[in-house]
Amino acid sequence: MSSWRGHGPSPGKVLTFRKQCLNTFERIYKNRSKVYIMAIQYHKLESIISVARSLFARYGLRKTSLEEVARLARVAKGTIYNYFGSKDRVYMEVLRREVREVIEGIRREVAKGPSPAEKLKRFITARLSHIDSAHNLRNLERGRDHFPQGKVVKQDFFQQEVALIEEILCEGKKRGIFCIGDPRALAQSIIMALRGFERGKDDMVCVEESLRVFVSLLFEGLLCREGARKSKEVKKG
Repeated sequence: MSSWRGHGPSPGKVLTFRKQCLNTFERIYKNRSKVYIMAIQYHKLESIISVARSLFARYGLRKTSLEEVARLARVAKGTIYNYFGSKDRVYMEVLRREVREVIEGIRREVAKGPSPAEKLKRFITARLSHIDSAHNLRNLERGRDHFPQGKVVKQDFFQQEVALIEEILCEGKKRGIFCIGDPRALAQSIIMALRGFERGKDDMVCVEESLRVFVSLLFEGLLCREGARKSKEVKKG
């Protein structure tokens, strides 16, 4: 039985409470230290990626050095190796981020379309505009940077684009707006055509006009209604 007879909590309880408070404050301090360290690491990582992205876009993969990236990012060269291991891995991260940004940008634009037809049109125009801002991905798509490992990024980008268009086509087919066969096959064909536009963009006098003609062809077809009817009759005969 405790011998304490005074008012308020006993000295033992006070001591226990103080220890609990100290332990709590110690845990908070350690957690704050961890958060602070993580914030510094995140800042360094983002700085490396931002600088590398700019240099890769301007000089290409071969002519960009990690020494220059480290100098402009204000980190030690060893820090870059600790995070990524090599210049190729830095480049891969830059490409993956640009793919993510392009896809997210296209999604936002497509979501504004009130109908499947409008969504498809918005996809086509948004795709060209957003990839223009993704300089490294654009250079990879056009074959300006020899980077065999980039094939994985290109395939991933292609599959995500196809999935987006396939979703639009399936919605249009379900609602009776699009008269199509295999949505996935058509989605792949559309992406391949758009990639052709992208590769030949520098040689085109008026890309916007060529794109308008392509969109018109995609939605209206080559045959007028009478021509389409006669074509069906010829096939039956």
